[in-house]
Amino acid sequence: DTNLTGSMTSDTDTSQGTSIRNYYQWERTVDATQHFYTVAVRVTLPEDFSAWATANALQVNYITENATSTNSLVDLYVYNENSSTIVTSSTNNASITWTTITVDDSVLDDNTLSEWDAAGETVVLYLRMGSGGSNYARIGDIVLNYLARF
Repeated sequence: DTNLTGSMTSDTDTSQGTSIRNYYQWERTVDATQHFYTVAVRVTLPEDFSAWATANALQVNYITENATSTNSLVDLYVYNENSSTIVTSSTNNASITWTTITVDDSVLDDNTLSEWDAAGETVVLYLRMGSGGSNYARIGDIVLNYLARF
């Protein structure tokens, strides 16, 4: 991204009725033009990984201040380490309540060259937050749901 005017902060949401939640927040307060900030997270599958849980293998919690993705959004891109080939993506996510981007196991393990499906494999999650007109975007927990070897 080349438009990077804004503020990146981290904090904790302790609102009544929600679990304590840590998050990163991107917010542009200058004008309505949306600018973006990307957080990159390396994730390696543990040595006891056997298979992904069905239907909710990867989950990323997020919230945006505006329900319209042209004002605030969260995009998820998953790449194998040292590869420009994308495993999966989910774009233009916007929600004014904490919600979840959910990636199905069949997307991460689909018998193609670009997979994330074995112990010790590493991916880079790119979490791209967009904000314009003082509408924040926040990312919270990243959850891996998998079956361990017995």
